[in-house]
Amino acid sequence: MILVFVLLASGILAGGFLFNRTQEQQLKQISENELAAIARLKMSQIVQWRNERLGNAGYMSVCFKVARREYDITRWSHDRLDQWDGRRSDLC
Repeated sequence: MILVFVLLASGILAGGFLFNRTQEQQLKQISENELAAIARLKMSQIVQWRNERLGNAGYMSVCFKVARREYDITRWSHDRLDQWDGRRSDLC
């Protein structure tokens, strides 16, 4: 009778240990999968953010070039007008 009790208790303990071990492994796998999903999402957010910043930089570069070209044209036209005004005053 005691032998049956010891065997039954040992079986219950072994079963509990194996069940606990299995649950622990499953929870660890679930946590790893969740962390991997979060890492993928964060990586895609960072890539999207970087692409937006590069797009902004390209746009600003074009705007700067256009502004610089307009400044040069305006300065050139003012210089030409000043030269023309100077000749006109010489004629009067």
